[in-house]
Amino acid sequence: MEIEEIEAKKKDITFRDTKWFGFQGTFYRNKVELEALKNFRIDHSDLVLDVGAGSGRITKEIAKSGAEIIALDYSVESLKTNKTNSDAQVVAADMCYLPFRSSFFSKVVALSVLQLIPTPKSRLEALEEVKRVLKPGSRFLMETYNYRPLYDGLIKRRKEGYYRTAPPVYYYRFNYNELMDILLSVFTKVSEFRAILILNPLMQGTLGNIKILAKLAASLEKILGKTRLSFLFADHLLAICKKL
Repeated sequence: MEIEEIEAKKKDITFRDTKWFGFQGTFYRNKVELEALKNFRIDHSDLVLDVGAGSGRITKEIAKSGAEIIALDYSVESLKTNKTNSDAQVVAADMCYLPFRSSFFSKVVALSVLQLIPTPKSRLEALEEVKRVLKPGSRFLMETYNYRPLYDGLIKRRKEGYYRTAPPVYYYRFNYNELMDILLSVFTKVSEFRAILILNPLMQGTLGNIKILAKLAASLEKILGKTRLSFLFADHLLAICKKL
């Protein structure tokens, strides 16, 4: 591991341990992401790994299925919040070095995680680790940042950089072909690939928590998401991968 990557991960952990350990999203964001989780179909017989589980906003929803869950994150303070919210088993570890035996989980979920891993080599290693711990025939639900040529271009946001947080947090935005290529280099099949959180730039902060507006936005999202144009505007990309 290069020193730049170590420093980037240290800054991310510090930010989450001191600032973001209680993050619960917005009503709009949660509604859209949980709809994707619903389509992933987790049931009570599954053993699920929630990677980058953070404060548990997704973990607690997985728990409603009755499945056994292990929530993994490298922010200890976030995992404390997660444990309170979800009552899941929690493990402090790095996605690139999963502390589980091979073919252990029936499903793995990793929402908004891959974009925070600082190098192409480590992003590939993280996906290889997910594949390793998945049972044959099992599926992986993942979500990451999308690079939006129009929106990101207008506000002059780079594909890769650091948010102006304290300390600064690394991010990387994938385009359609980049993400599809890296997923197919690891997994046998990508059974679903689509854009989500299309209206996120409009629905962040207070607006995203006004339930009437959030529900309308989430409904409109279903229509927009059926078009290829959604990839130009969506904040995130979502994929379901399978290990055969």
